[in-house]
Amino acid sequence: MNWKLLWEEVIPNWLSLLSNAATPAEFYARYVPAGDMYGDLLEDHYFAPAKYLRLFDIPLHPPYCRAKFHETADCRGYCQAPDSISYLLEVAIKQSASVNLIGDDPYAGSYFASTDGGSVKIQVAGTKNQYRFLEAAFEVNWNAETKHYEYSRRSKGTSAQLQELFESLFLFQRVIPGTWFPSESPIWPGYDDLSFAGYLSPIEVECLWTEMMHWEGCSTVEYDLYPLFVDRVKRAATSGLGLLTIHAGL
Repeated sequence: MNWKLLWEEVIPNWLSLLSNAATPAEFYARYVPAGDMYGDLLEDHYFAPAKYLRLFDIPLHPPYCRAKFHETADCRGYCQAPDSISYLLEVAIKQSASVNLIGDDPYAGSYFASTDGGSVKIQVAGTKNQYRFLEAAFEVNWNAETKHYEYSRRSKGTSAQLQELFESLFLFQRVIPGTWFPSESPIWPGYDDLSFAGYLSPIEVECLWTEMMHWEGCSTVEYDLYPLFVDRVKRAATSGLGLLTIHAGL
């Protein structure tokens, strides 16, 4: 993920769209140049209250922590439930801010190693349902009432810094402005609504890679997805890229 382009161009213009300072057609033409598979993204109504948008003054200064915004009435009122408008931002990010890693992809033949970026395939570390290797760092419990998998940190085998980085990347501890987020975290949804689960800056990706190289708990990981994730983190760290997790976005 091109961190600078995401936070200095795509997200600010997304907020301009939500404030009616730009039209959906203008945003679409600029950031979705290859079009989209649905063909109906311009039919939705894109709007957010001014009080909510003032929480995200330009220039943006990520990260934005979910806990802070959950306590803000203007934020809670706008982000009550997953909604369809995030699809426009998702496809804009994939086509305009996503970056393929340099060099040959050792996982090019894997279904979970790429996603549609319009005219090209974008390299990812996707999964069918959950990132099961996180169970080596967290206890995971299903909450039938909220339909969320709830995560709590294990006391051994994983550093607190690595757990915090995992939470920030995967478990809805961080907010993308103008999008839905859950009322609790760290969690992973048990439903298929599109949402943005978290992100890491380039510096944080470097820290993630350093922590993963010394992760004692990885010896208990038996899942095929983990080597794919390791490859993406290592190569992103080397290239100075950020990481973003899109739930139900493969």
